[in-house]
Amino acid sequence: MERRYAYLFGSELTSLIKKEPLGYLPLGCQEKHGEHLPYGLDFLKAEQVCLRLAEKTGGIVFESHPYAGTHGGFGVNREAGKIGNIYLDEGLLNSTIKCLLWQFENCGFRKIIIYTGHYPNIQEDVLQRAVEEYEMTAERSLRAVAVSERMVCGKGDHAGIDETSLMLALAPELVKLDRINPVQHINTIRGYIVDATGRNPAKDASVEIGEKIIAKMLKAVNRWIDLVDTGKLLPGDPSPWGNVRNYSDQYNPKK
Repeated sequence: MERRYAYLFGSELTSLIKKEPLGYLPLGCQEKHGEHLPYGLDFLKAEQVCLRLAEKTGGIVFESHPYAGTHGGFGVNREAGKIGNIYLDEGLLNSTIKCLLWQFENCGFRKIIIYTGHYPNIQEDVLQRAVEEYEMTAERSLRAVAVSERMVCGKGDHAGIDETSLMLALAPELVKLDRINPVQHINTIRGYIVDATGRNPAKDASVEIGEKIIAKMLKAVNRWIDLVDTGKLLPGDPSPWGNVRNYSDQYNPKK
């Protein structure tokens, strides 16, 4: 069944919304991920995971937003831009999410899962705040939640084992393992591999690991949907995976 919003025709869309008013909003940014993964990894990964989740939960998947990642103000962008990274100001991201939520609600959606494939601290924080601010401004009939692999699995990387494994499971044609250089493990914000385990994705990444991550995401999403449907999760309540604002930011190590 077609679940991509952009590919639905006329009453197909409205019928699906009435049947299951659940929408997935995948998003990310254009950012270097070593030499073995594409710049669009974050939003490409997010869309593919959302499509896999929607196959099990029902619902509709919006087009993945490729310019919805932040690292803060525009100061970091000038440095990161030298290697091709493109970010959005955090205030613009907050406003964009709230604007989209209002329109989704107006279309008849009642549950929105915002899946970010880009997950530094500030990204997760901005998305959570946008959801909280939207839900608490007035009587809303739409519930939303922000989610990432790091929120659910408790860890994440940057072009390391997890992201490489996910892409091997979702779109193996976009993974070039033979391009990995071991020295990339020591760099961070400049777009190289960040893997806290010290393992090499060229040797240790696998489809199996990717599938396990997807299974964890499905379990978490199903739990959130059940809590919303049964009225056990009220506006302003923390998500089942809790508050991530105190996580250490591996993209900005002290060393």
